[in-house]
Amino acid sequence: MSAPALPPIRIGLITPSAGPYAAEGEETRRGASLAAEGRINGRRIELVARSEGGGWQKTGQEIVRLGFAPNLAGVVGGVDSPGAHLMEQVAQKARHVLVVSWASDPTVIGARVPWVFTVAPDDNLRARSVWNRIAHAQRGSIGLLVFADATGAKVERALAARAKRLGLPVPARRWAIAPSGEAGEAAALAASLRAADAAHVDPLICVGPIAFWNRARIAAHGIAPGLRLLAPEDGPPISPAFASRYRSRYHAPPTTPAACAYDAVTALATAARDSAGATRSALLAGHWHGASGPLSFSARGARR
Repeated sequence: MSAPALPPIRIGLITPSAGPYAAEGEETRRGASLAAEGRINGRRIELVARSEGGGWQKTGQEIVRLGFAPNLAGVVGGVDSPGAHLMEQVAQKARHVLVVSWASDPTVIGARVPWVFTVAPDDNLRARSVWNRIAHAQRGSIGLLVFADATGAKVERALAARAKRLGLPVPARRWAIAPSGEAGEAAALAASLRAADAAHVDPLICVGPIAFWNRARIAAHGIAPGLRLLAPEDGPPISPAFASRYRSRYHAPPTTPAACAYDAVTALATAARDSAGATRSALLAGHWHGASGPLSFSARGARR
């Protein structure tokens, strides 16, 4: 008589499918799906996916619905600051483990909710990275192009604080693009790029979601081909093994949000390998050679 099948490790996944962070949502789903193809201790991984979108009320309902779903090992999600904070509040009440996959706001774990962790490099790490790159390169008048939402504002503050700490000048010129839909943002983006080019900015630091960065890069190529755009470095290097799997499956270059989502699912599943759910102690004890590099967690839940 064959042994009964082991129950799957069920992991909640919530991502945006529309709006400014839809690209991050798609990359998160791709990375999580690749991780779910594996088995942990003979148990398969089952993703219970929900979609953000449709306004804050619907997003909140979906997060609460997933947060209180039965038999979950934990939840992966959070690609922007407001969404991650909402997930944190639900995790605090539902007392389930939340692993934030991409939101870089360090205050997400600042509340010290003991079952909230993050695999994403936070704003301070990204700011340090971009200023270190600028400090070692020839530069002129530094400019800043920012997608003016809550996440962009937090990254901008981190950049200014890091510049002050390093004794570097804060960006002399700043252009903010208010979220207004693709057509309105495209017009404002074109005007800002022309102004930055006329001001002889070098480099222009571009802060915003993937779609915003891609639009800025493509627009600059046609409007101001001599303008040097620089994005805050998006995280640790991607492992060759993950890059190969990603390219084979999706026929596109791998992204760091996808790699971080892969590691978030893997960490949760490994922490729940011998139980119904992941535990704080199991996550704190874990060390992974992940798709986004070596991964372990501090007592605060931050990526080491």
